[in-house]
Amino acid sequence: MRAGVDPKRGGMAKRQDAAASRADRLPKGKDGPYYTWYKFVVLAIEAKALGLDSKHYLGWDLEHLGHKEWFAKNWERLFAPPPAVTELNDLSKVSEALSAPEALVVRISLGEPKKKIEEQLSALIDDAVRKNGIQTRTGAGAKYKIQSGRSVPWDHLKFLGNFYARYLHSGRILEIAAIEYCHEARSINAAFKMAGFPEKQLLIPSVLINFKDQVCAGGEPARGVSGSGRLSKAAAGDAQSQRDQVVRYIKQAENIIANVANGIFPGKY
Repeated sequence: MRAGVDPKRGGMAKRQDAAASRADRLPKGKDGPYYTWYKFVVLAIEAKALGLDSKHYLGWDLEHLGHKEWFAKNWERLFAPPPAVTELNDLSKVSEALSAPEALVVRISLGEPKKKIEEQLSALIDDAVRKNGIQTRTGAGAKYKIQSGRSVPWDHLKFLGNFYARYLHSGRILEIAAIEYCHEARSINAAFKMAGFPEKQLLIPSVLINFKDQVCAGGEPARGVSGSGRLSKAAAGDAQSQRDQVVRYIKQAENIIANVANGIFPGKY
C-alpha cells in the first residue's frame, strides 16, 4: 500500500515521521524489559550447566553483545508487532506481500479525494477479511513476547541479572559478588546522578548492603553459595539471615535463567 505524500514537506520531515512511527511500535516499557530478557539469555549461555535450548532463539544474533547496537539491529524484527500499513517500494516486497494471506496489496491514486479513497479502501479491506477468514488481531503480534501473569518488578529483575553476572564473574563466590556489585553499582549510580539521570540508577537492596558490610566486618569470604561467612559470633545470627536472603537472589536468578533456557521470560521464579 502506498502512502500519500505531502509535497510541501521535505525529506527531513518524512524521516522524522518515520522515526516517530517506529518509536510508537517499541514494546511496552521501551527497551528495558526486553534488554533484561536479552541479558538473561546471555547469562544462560555463560552458565552452561543450565542448558540453553538454542532452538528458542534462532535469529536472535546472540553474538552481538553490545546493548545499543544489538537492540537497534534486532528490536523491530523480534519484539515489535508488524506495522498495520507498509509502503512497498520495490518489486520484491510486492511479490512477498502478494503471497502473504494476511496482506492486501492495492494501488492508490493520490489525485483522488481522500474521503473517497478511505471509503473504497475500507470496503476492500472488509471484503478481503471476509473472503480469507482473517481474525482481527487483539494483541501485539511480535515474534517474542514477555510471558508473565503478574506485574513484573523490572528494577528487581534487572538487579537479579546484574548481580548474577557478577556472581559468575567472581567464580560463584557469593561474598565477593556482593562486595563487587555494591561497589560497582554505587559508582554507576553516582555517575547517573551527576549526569542528571537518577531514574537510571541501579537497585542495591538493603539486604545486600547489610550482607556486604557483615562480610567486610567478619574477615575473609567463604566460597560457594552453601558455605558460611567467617563472621564474629555476635553478628553470626543476623549475618546468616542476611546471607540466606542473598542466596535467594541467586536462586531467583537461576530460576529465571532456567525459564529463559526454555524460551520463557520471566516466567515463575
